[in-house]
Amino acid sequence: MTATVSSNTTFDHKGQNFFAALPVLSTLTLFQQGQKEIKIRHGGEVYRLRITRRNKLILQK
Repeated sequence: MTATVSSNTTFDHKGQNFFAALPVLSTLTLFQQGQKEIKIRHGGEVYRLRITRRNKLILQK
């Protein structure tokens, strides 16, 4: 069972933060200078992660 508080932090039923131990990757690390799209291979499929003109991230299969 999970509960979400207004700060968008998700906790389990014991009050522990689910995301505290997850690594955080910067888009500066993922995308080389000036690059707007990368390909990610997962489970035999290739996905495209791109930065839009409005600086949003979109993941497409």
